[in-house]
Amino acid sequence: MLEPSPPKPPAEPTPLSVAIAENFKAARMALGESQAQTALRTGIGQKSISEIECGRANPTLHTLEALARHVGLTVPQLLAPPNP
Repeated sequence: MLEPSPPKPPAEPTPLSVAIAENFKAARMALGESQAQTALRTGIGQKSISEIECGRANPTLHTLEALARHVGLTVPQLLAPPNP
């Protein structure tokens, strides 16, 4: 009988995932939306949005496009290094 694998530790944020996280969160907050409101309006789960905003998720292009469109950004804007 195989034993279950131990849970994987959370992935370390990469510079790209940090850029996505910071750019998306800033744009979402500028709209005055909570993660829950954004989840309801985009159909993307709140947990996924939280993971993206923490830089721990690896969102698909489809998800990036949906999130960018929702907050009025382009995908390249989401991927750009945030302003210091």
